[in-house]
Amino acid sequence: MEEGINGFKEKIKEINEFYRKATTRDEWKSVGEKGNELEQEMEEAKRPLEEIATAILTGFWGGYYYVRNAETEIEIGNLPFLTRKVWRYYNLVENPVLKVEYGYLLSTIASELEENFDQAAKITKKIRKIADETGNVTLFLKVMNNRGLQHMKMRDFEEAVNVFKEICQFKEIPEEAFGVAGNIMSNSGASKIRGKMNKKDGFRDLVSALDYYLRVEGGPKLDHLRGVRNRMLEAFKP
Repeated sequence: MEEGINGFKEKIKEINEFYRKATTRDEWKSVGEKGNELEQEMEEAKRPLEEIATAILTGFWGGYYYVRNAETEIEIGNLPFLTRKVWRYYNLVENPVLKVEYGYLLSTIASELEENFDQAAKITKKIRKIADETGNVTLFLKVMNNRGLQHMKMRDFEEAVNVFKEICQFKEIPEEAFGVAGNIMSNSGASKIRGKMNKKDGFRDLVSALDYYLRVEGGPKLDHLRGVRNRMLEAFKP
């Protein structure tokens, strides 16, 4: 059994590394395709469902970013397929970490791609309860980021900032949560800038985001760094 698990480790590592470096539509498409291939291989090898769900989650995020940056109707047409697949795993997994992770992606798809804010809110409410029960800081922060993103999408920047402020309740952020803490501070900064609240505070949040990203084990996701740069430039626009 251990031999079977080890046989997929290199492919999982390859997908995660490719995702970390992806910044273009074609690269995200490739991440999604690699995830689909891995899923098929693991199913044929009769690996446990939750092991498969863990291994291919990054591939689904690649698919999300591919659709998010779609330029044609054919590319956008991948959304129903992606959504069905993510829903399947969300409904089947029992592990609370995986339940939150898949719910996080589902609610992001609902708000960011489908603009179905009611659906996004319902999913977020469920995974927030699970995250609270686990006491897992990383999961709690992911749900927090998700809640704030929904307000950003609705251009309710003031409420988004109020949500992101909840990160202040943590005196220390564990290393495994540096990436999502960076997302929260980046989104907080963008909300302050776009909501014309306080550009200087927004810029400081972006600097804090960069600090978190640069401390991520294995290196930051390049698209996150590009996002911080672009948001910093927004701060200087009249």
